[in-house]
Amino acid sequence: MQEPSKETMIKVVKEHFNFTIDENAYGNYDIAAYTESTADGYELHIVTHDMSNPMLNEDVYMYDHDVADALVEEIIGQGGNDTIVYADDYYLEDIYFDDRLVELFHDNIDDILAEAEEENYSFSVDELAWLKDAYAEDEETEETVS
Repeated sequence: MQEPSKETMIKVVKEHFNFTIDENAYGNYDIAAYTESTADGYELHIVTHDMSNPMLNEDVYMYDHDVADALVEEIIGQGGNDTIVYADDYYLEDIYFDDRLVELFHDNIDDILAEAEEENYSFSVDELAWLKDAYAEDEETEETVS
C-alpha cells in the first residue's frame, strides 16, 4: 500500500469536481483568476466569470489569502459541469492553490472514495487500498470515541 502523492490528490480533485486549468483559455473559460493593478500601483486579485466586466463588490479581492478559497467556491458552484479555469500557473503558485486542492481532497475524501472505482479516478491500486485502510481506521476511531 502506498499513500497518494500530492500530485495524485490534485489530479483526483480535478477529476472529482470536473475542472481543468488552462492558461491559454482566454475567451473560452468558465472562471478566470488573475491580477490587475490599480492606477496607484496596488495589485488586486480577481475571480470572475466575465473578465470584461468583473463585479467590484463580488469578484475583486485586495489580499491574496482569500483568493484560493474563492476560486474553489466558484468551481464547486459549477456543480460538476465541465469547468475550464483560466489562470496562470505562476499566479496559482502565488495563492497556494495546490495546497487548497489538497485540503479539498481531504475534505471530500468520503465522496471521493465512494466514487473512486466507478469514476475511474487516477489512483493506483496501492494508493486506493492505502486510502481505504487509512480512512477506515479514522472512522473506527471516531465511532470508539463517540
